Amino acid sequence: MKKKSERLKIVLDVAKRNEQKALDALTGKRRYLDQQQEQLDGLKSYQVQYMTEMKTNMTGGSLSVQNLQTYQSFMSQIDQAIQQQKNTLQIAQQEYNLALENWTAYHQKRKGMSDLIDRYKGEEEVVRDKKEQKQLEDDLTARRYQN
Repeated sequence: MKKKSERLKIVLDVAKRNEQKALDALTGKRRYLDQQQEQLDGLKSYQVQYMTEMKTNMTGGSLSVQNLQTYQSFMSQIDQAIQQQKNTLQIAQQEYNLALENWTAYHQKRKGMSDLIDRYKGEEEVVRDKKEQKQLEDDLTARRYQN
């Protein structure tokens, strides 16, 4: 019959695979979150650049009403794009947080299983040492009676 520690290695292997899958998912969610943040930063940077250009054109005094309306309309579109990107970023953050919780749970399960196996190995070693000690004592006693 196999020892408990050996039988539990199968469960540990499953826990390790689950933890790795969760880690892979977490890594993917982190990458996506970073991409969404970069996209938001890019939109904000573009907005600042566009506003600076608009102010420069306005100071010259040669800006027509139609051009001003076009600038304002475009600024409104940029604002909408930024708001949509913020919403996307918020969803990406929530997904990342869920993936982190999932990985944490699998990590704790794997760690707990590993600790349990280590404890069982320690107990098995104590039992084995006691058996060896008893066997040595029995052998010594048998030799005494033979002589």
